[in-house]
Amino acid sequence: MDATVVQPASPDQRAQIQAVKAAVKTLNDAPKDEKFGPDNELTFFLDRASRQAVVRIVNRNTGEVVQQIPNERVLRMAEEYTGG
Repeated sequence: MDATVVQPASPDQRAQIQAVKAAVKTLNDAPKDEKFGPDNELTFFLDRASRQAVVRIVNRNTGEVVQQIPNERVLRMAEEYTGG
């Protein structure tokens, strides 16, 4: 999957993206708890094909995706729906 960041078209979309990025940064900077674990962090990007925001919990040490929202199947369905 191509995880290239795509700039949203509208100023409102850009503001929403910045708000999500700030929330992710806040969570990553907070003391680690059982929810994410000490080796995990949140990442955020826009899926190029579907243009959907994706949030992942990723293991810092291995790069393994622990959890992703929305999952790949949902992203591909969105891509098909939008004609991407």
